[in-house]
Amino acid sequence: MCAQTFSSDCSVCGEQGGDAFWACLDAADADCLAVAQCVGKPRLGPFATGPYGSGLLETAGPFTLPTTNGTLRFEDWWSNDDSWLFTLYTGDWHQLPPGRLDHLMGSPPTNVHYVIATNQPSAEYDAFIRAAVEQFLPNASPEWRAQWSTRVHLVTVPLEQTDTWVASSASRLGATFAVDRFQRLRDVGMTYYVEPIRRWTTYAPGRISAQAHYFNFEFDREQRLRAEPARIINVLDGGLLQPTSDGQVADVVIPLPTEQERVAWDTLEVDLLDDCPTHTNCDTGRISLSRCSPGLDGGADCNEFARWTSGRRGRWVTDVSSMLPLVAADADGLGRFRIETGSGPQAIVSLSFRLLDRARGTRAATAIPLWTGGLIGSPEYEASHQPIELDVPADASKVELFTILTDRSSWRRHHSFIINGVAFDRAPDETWCTQYLPRGLIPNQEVYVAWNGCRGFEVTPEVTDVTSAIRRGERNTITYAAIGVPSTLDPVRLASWLVISR
Repeated sequence: MCAQTFSSDCSVCGEQGGDAFWACLDAADADCLAVAQCVGKPRLGPFATGPYGSGLLETAGPFTLPTTNGTLRFEDWWSNDDSWLFTLYTGDWHQLPPGRLDHLMGSPPTNVHYVIATNQPSAEYDAFIRAAVEQFLPNASPEWRAQWSTRVHLVTVPLEQTDTWVASSASRLGATFAVDRFQRLRDVGMTYYVEPIRRWTTYAPGRISAQAHYFNFEFDREQRLRAEPARIINVLDGGLLQPTSDGQVADVVIPLPTEQERVAWDTLEVDLLDDCPTHTNCDTGRISLSRCSPGLDGGADCNEFARWTSGRRGRWVTDVSSMLPLVAADADGLGRFRIETGSGPQAIVSLSFRLLDRARGTRAATAIPLWTGGLIGSPEYEASHQPIELDVPADASKVELFTILTDRSSWRRHHSFIINGVAFDRAPDETWCTQYLPRGLIPNQEVYVAWNGCRGFEVTPEVTDVTSAIRRGERNTITYAAIGVPSTLDPVRLASWLVISR
């Protein structure tokens, strides 16, 4: 009897309401899920009233399913402190040890529920669940049972025999899907590894757990954005990009603050949502944002200052405070921007600027574009990467080099920026992309090393303080060199700026 696991001096019972708690236990009797509900955490937010659906980004409604621990009523268990991961039986389960729930679960955060089920009758699924109940659970560690015994829900009937949205979602979304902490249905990406050279695949159902970590990041980010006062400038709101010969593009002209207004802020964030009509497989490869000169309609000069590597649908809030001067209006009160993506599904992009004052002490006042990329070693590259001379005002408080670099051969070369004879090098970033999961990398895509650009993440700008090499009030010479083998096939993608702060 689950209720008998609590003694009369239970330390949490008084916190749950005294006599009401014991009455709850009496009513629960042997239903372990009901017992757990008696001591469950209070909801942080109400259960959404609908409308409900079974497709991606639709609101998940109530459902009731029988499990090995009793009746699971989703609405009773809902808290926006938790996310829910749904894993359905597939033929790949034969690669798993019998009953090993931990192999299905991966390395999840503690605030997640798993619903494990089969869509159609399956003797193999029944055998797996029987092994889980009879072999794995009795031998699991006390710590594992304390954490997961009421958070892993083993469904005992095929979903197709239930009248639930879960069954509909299984038919529409496949063997894995989720409900995030905003009560929206979500996909979870790949549940296998792809070896990057030979392209071999390995079944890895535990990758689903990374999505729960991302849901936590996403929820925390939303709380921060709501709490922090910011001036929002909408650049593109769910706009469809137009196809070009090598991708998709949107040219946007919007009102911007004046130079006098801009000095009220010291921080610039770019809030980008990359979507597509199906909300899944939105792989356009890359997204870039550039500021353009006033002649936008007639072949303007555009300079990139933010970049992301696209994969699954995703949202990023990227700090590019060094580029704050680019959100000051031209003489006509307007600003011109270009958003570009690679080829792929129809891109639906929402992008806005967030202007904030975080009392940094200095503000970027001027941003001067330097060099872009190309095929290293080609005559065109050499001609367009000649030394640059420029004046830096005497009252500059800080000078920084701002670079965004994607170089698929960077393990064989490095990029050097030389200011008045002092070299500042961009060495290859050999970090595995999974290291960026805590910072909001969208998980469960192909994993590469960061020099290729991590799919589902910003190409992080590198900001280097070069003030010590600058001659303030004088002319400065800046040169650039890519040291190493030429890039005969893949062009280097480079955006570089000199930023002067006051």
